[in-house]
Amino acid sequence: MTLATIQSVAIKRDKQRSWAISSGHTGTLAITCLTALAILIHGYHPFAEDAGVYLPGIEKILQPELFPFHGHFVVEQSRFSLFAPAVAALVRISGVSLMMVMFLLYVACVWTTLFAAWKLASRCWSSLDAQLGAIALLALCLSMPVAGTSLMLFDPYVTGRTVSTPLCILALAYGVDMIRSPQIARPVLFGAKWPRHLALCAIAIASAALIHPLMAAYALGCILILACLSSSSVRTRMLSLLAILLIVGIASVLIYCLSSLPSISYIEAARTRTYWFLSTWHWYEALGLCAPLIILSAASLDRSKWKLNSANAIAKMAVIAGVLGLLVEGVFVHESSRTYAVARLQPLRIFQMIYIVLILTIGAYIGRFVLKQSIWRWAAMIVALGVGMFAVQRETFPHSSHIEFPWIGQKNDWTQGFLWIRANTSENAIFAMDADYISFPGEDAQGFRAISERSGLPDYSKDGGVAAISPDLADDWVVGARSQDHLNRLTDSQRIARLKSLGVEWIILPNGANTSFLCAYANESMKVCRLPKS
Repeated sequence: MTLATIQSVAIKRDKQRSWAISSGHTGTLAITCLTALAILIHGYHPFAEDAGVYLPGIEKILQPELFPFHGHFVVEQSRFSLFAPAVAALVRISGVSLMMVMFLLYVACVWTTLFAAWKLASRCWSSLDAQLGAIALLALCLSMPVAGTSLMLFDPYVTGRTVSTPLCILALAYGVDMIRSPQIARPVLFGAKWPRHLALCAIAIASAALIHPLMAAYALGCILILACLSSSSVRTRMLSLLAILLIVGIASVLIYCLSSLPSISYIEAARTRTYWFLSTWHWYEALGLCAPLIILSAASLDRSKWKLNSANAIAKMAVIAGVLGLLVEGVFVHESSRTYAVARLQPLRIFQMIYIVLILTIGAYIGRFVLKQSIWRWAAMIVALGVGMFAVQRETFPHSSHIEFPWIGQKNDWTQGFLWIRANTSENAIFAMDADYISFPGEDAQGFRAISERSGLPDYSKDGGVAAISPDLADDWVVGARSQDHLNRLTDSQRIARLKSLGVEWIILPNGANTSFLCAYANESMKVCRLPKS
């Protein structure tokens, strides 16, 4: 090797090292700014939707005397996850209030999700414009729903998925490190040896599994598919992918055939999860499954020099994972199935990872070929998408503050009523309200148990979801949901006949509902009334 060649190589390495350091600083600054922007756009609603299921489990650990009745619906989410115990431990160790810990955890998880996405993007695209475009689009689309799965890319509240999502993306990034060949150009920053990447990938997946085992399992599946694609031998790739297909198929058959027949109550609970069954989907939901696979298939064929080989690999991985998920769904998940054991695993939830890869890929193309280094173009995209996503979130939670900071009073009337209940009723009291109360105008899907810290009869929506995953709870769910069906439309005598035998002491009604019960609290939207003792 000549002296000139050696000098050329040295200069090239210096430039790579400089690029790595510069892009690292740029990434950290971009991630921090995009975190603030994402929270401003997508908001924060600590008691809404699935947060109303997860939060009571933490409250129960911190105060075991809470939820003495129907508490099994509270603790069920903690059976196979360390999420609730870990958050409770943070509260005890820090001495900070639970709601402040939840808010800080939310901010940290948004930042970590974008950080993990940056790590993955930097392994897939050599252009800094592409990397920034990838994480910018992800930040703008965090609250995008994943077609027909009842999931968002990232919820505007804290659940186990909030913590598992960044860990799964990090695991995928380290998985890319493991399979990249030495010939692939990459910054010096990522020059660590293969065993280190294996260890980091394993730690990330294991941590995610402790928090959300199901989502971690699907992320692990994606990494295994990626490993199969890394072989330089076509025959090896095909055989390894066929092995994965056989393993998934055999496991699905065993789960389907060996599971016991469901009870009538469980069938009713399972069928409330309409998103489990493709036959109940709208056409646009089906399009939401097919379109990402088509787009990523096209992206995997692009051999542009600005893309590293790993970009094509993760696109192919996403397509194969999506097809596998659809095959399992199509074969084993039907409303008329003899058992819903496979349905409970929700195989289409693997599309959360697929959507993340899709958004990063589209963002990379936009950053590289459209936005480039034009400040005005970047600003136009951020404003256009940001305003659109902000409008959707405001439409979703129109009667609540957009960002429900823990130090600011609650704006929502139903939340105010639930807080009154927490402050003015006994911890042993049992409450009832319409089974579908979270769909009431102005309620904004605010969780009763999470806010009031009081026992309530099982509702149709969220407790129905818990019962659909845990068949043992189905009978109790049916009794609770049926006893509260259209409760706001009944006469007082009908309400007493339904609720007295269940130990209910209080009933929560919309403000306009007719009743002669004594109502201790009322506002413009709801009222809290006591059932007669005799």
